[in-house]
Amino acid sequence: MKEAEHFYAAPATSSKTPDGVVRYLDGTDLETKTQALRLSTVGSDGWPHAALLSAGDMVIVPSGRVRFAVFPQSTMASNLNAKDGSRSRFHWMAAFAR
Repeated sequence: MKEAEHFYAAPATSSKTPDGVVRYLDGTDLETKTQALRLSTVGSDGWPHAALLSAGDMVIVPSGRVRFAVFPQSTMASNLNAKDGSRSRFHWMAAFAR
């Protein structure tokens, strides 16, 4: 197995999803997209909750919104659906192979 070279991109200051993430989550060529993406949310107790999702678990739709395929009873679903909106923000923490 060839070792991939990874890099970290600091969080962007805009709300626009990075182009590399858009291409990765466009719903095409899923069998070649094997890098997991970390999605972090915050629980009702204020602690972070991290989950690793594959490109098949997320898709960016034309409006720019991200759709997630998660179990309705999962911690992530609960955090993303917080009624007060306090836990619904997320940041991309992904390393992409060059």
